[in-house]
Amino acid sequence: MRYKRSSAIIYIVVVLGTLNFLIQRVVAGEFEFANSISLSESYNDNIYKEASEEEEDLITSLTPGFTLSYITQKTNLRAAYSPELQFYANNSDENDINHSANLGFNSRLTKKLTVMVVDNLVFIPAYEALGREVGARSYASDQLNNKLNATLSYRMFRYTSLRLESSYRFVDYEKNYLEDSYEYSYVMGIDHELTDRDILSFNYEYRSLFYDWENDADIQSISIGETHEFAKGLVLGASGGIELIDEEDEESKSDWSAGLSITKNFRRANMGLAYNRRTSISEGAGGTSVIQPISLNGRKEFSKRFNGNFKCFFSTQESTAGDDVDNEDYGLKLGSSYEFTKRLNGTIACSYIYQNSEGSEGEDTKSYRGRIGAVYLIRPLFSTFFSYSYYQQNILDQDEKVEEDMINNIFTAGIQVTWL
Repeated sequence: MRYKRSSAIIYIVVVLGTLNFLIQRVVAGEFEFANSISLSESYNDNIYKEASEEEEDLITSLTPGFTLSYITQKTNLRAAYSPELQFYANNSDENDINHSANLGFNSRLTKKLTVMVVDNLVFIPAYEALGREVGARSYASDQLNNKLNATLSYRMFRYTSLRLESSYRFVDYEKNYLEDSYEYSYVMGIDHELTDRDILSFNYEYRSLFYDWENDADIQSISIGETHEFAKGLVLGASGGIELIDEEDEESKSDWSAGLSITKNFRRANMGLAYNRRTSISEGAGGTSVIQPISLNGRKEFSKRFNGNFKCFFSTQESTAGDDVDNEDYGLKLGSSYEFTKRLNGTIACSYIYQNSEGSEGEDTKSYRGRIGAVYLIRPLFSTFFSYSYYQQNILDQDEKVEEDMINNIFTAGIQVTWL
């Protein structure tokens, strides 16, 4: 697998440069470092995720991990990076390095000025990509996904704050028939506390959408929203606005955006319902679409050792160009974890995703995924792990245009050592 890595390298340089600038301006604190290394062996019976001519292989993975923490009364920093080096026994051309990194940084520079930087760079294998993000189209392809967001907040008055945000996101797919996408976003917002339970927000956002580095659309959005906190852990948020869309080779047009969220916290559980409508990137298929996802999710702690979670969603995607992409997706995801002993933990997860495609070259797809895993702590900083993943999806052969079922089984076992 080969990904374009220039974007990731640029972002790492930008993030490190930003942190160096900010850390010099905060009160000196103590840095803490944690390192780890894991070694695993996997049997994969379909490494190319093909419906026919399946190729099996043994894959050795070496994953070093580096974590940096820095905490003071005004500053909180955590940065982690863990490249995964993969070595294929029979297909050495597939040897690769899969990157995974995350960054969280927030600091109160003055009594009125705060800054926050969040970055997540993650390699997502095909058998985990489906249904990972509600409203985002999913495909049977490995992908590299990154989102960087920086926020500067300044309290102008006692109850009013000015917020400036900048973000960048890219998605690179392994399959060459899928279109990589990149998005730049700039936001200026004003948040006003009406009461202790009400916050009124006003936002102006400018976004540039790119596909394979070619500018496809520029979108300007103006919206207003309010969040109200009721008694007993019930929170309601609502927003709405207009969008001005300037799409390449298309006449400028306007549309509307909206958002609604309801969350409820119970003593040992929580539940949330969310709806969103906005113009965004047509994941993988290229072009720009109006996407409307609605999701319901919850988590329940049945006992101190046993908890479960679920997510169900329905999402529509309609191309702004008229008939290029019109999709409907829905699915259900279930998961749970159980602590057998203080040393042994187990997890189980399963999902079903249905994707309906109309007006595009794709076909309707159904995918099933299941995973079980266990981690055994031998010593405080030394553990072993095991997992089995099952993945099935009906896919369209791009050459023969024949639909077949793709099935993938992966068995993994390994060890991990951590030291401070």
